[in-house]
Amino acid sequence: MTKKEKELATHHMKEADEALRSGHALMKIKDSRGAINRFYYAVFYVVQALLILKGKSARTHSGCLHLFREEFIRNGPLSEETNGILSSLFEGRMEEDYAALSEPSKDDAAAAEKSCKTFLKQAKELFDALI
Repeated sequence: MTKKEKELATHHMKEADEALRSGHALMKIKDSRGAINRFYYAVFYVVQALLILKGKSARTHSGCLHLFREEFIRNGPLSEETNGILSSLFEGRMEEDYAALSEPSKDDAAAAEKSCKTFLKQAKELFDALI
């Protein structure tokens, strides 16, 4: 891995922390839609960081998620539970950002937050091992 790749991956990890903090702030003001979006992005930034450490990248969210599953879930080291979390957060974000008349609840946002934290814990351990 090059110095530039390491710097970019580390930058994405910082973006993930910022998105997580933003999600918490949005929950405090009862903006469930915004919180779900930020929790998804926290996970997405970590996905990008891990892919960079493997020398991979994609131009779309779906492409990144596909590559991530191929590199880190299909044959390990991350579990199938991680895949479920990733899918759930992606689908939740898509619904809340693009579905007409969608009204996410506080419980929806809390579930997204819990999933996000579980994913980030596992992924950050992997990031630390790879860097």
